[in-house]
Amino acid sequence: MHNFKTRFTPRLALGLTTLALGASTLVAFAQNTSGASSKPLKGSEWKLVIPAWRSPQGLVRGRLYEPTLRFDADRLRASVGCNAMSATYTRTGESLKIGALISTRMSCGTEVDALENRYSTTLATATKWQLSRDGKILLVQTAKEPLVFTRTTPNPKR
Repeated sequence: MHNFKTRFTPRLALGLTTLALGASTLVAFAQNTSGASSKPLKGSEWKLVIPAWRSPQGLVRGRLYEPTLRFDADRLRASVGCNAMSATYTRTGESLKIGALISTRMSCGTEVDALENRYSTTLATATKWQLSRDGKILLVQTAKEPLVFTRTTPNPKR
């Protein structure tokens, strides 16, 4: 019999919280996806929750970097918290096509630069989107892996 002791650290707590949030988000999404393509994306802002891409070592220079996404009328804007990225986008039903991403090119350190590169290269391969019925969860299918976002702005008035 092994005697394992687990040390409860802030990093472990963040990991467990992310796992629990991810599981509940996917369950809620699976239960609430009908009618998604009729909802507008324009004016919405989102925070990536799955995969849990954040600053790899937690805080970098006292700041937590997290991928975000915002849809304007004809452009989407993305950021991890350092550089600004944008692209045109078109959607037809559940189809989503993102044009070439442009970005400012400031270096924010090796960890954050790697996080931005992973986010931009994955987002550039988007092919499909789904919005939960309540409008609070956005799933973006990409050629690399699915991205799940939660809304950070209020739902638009119907």
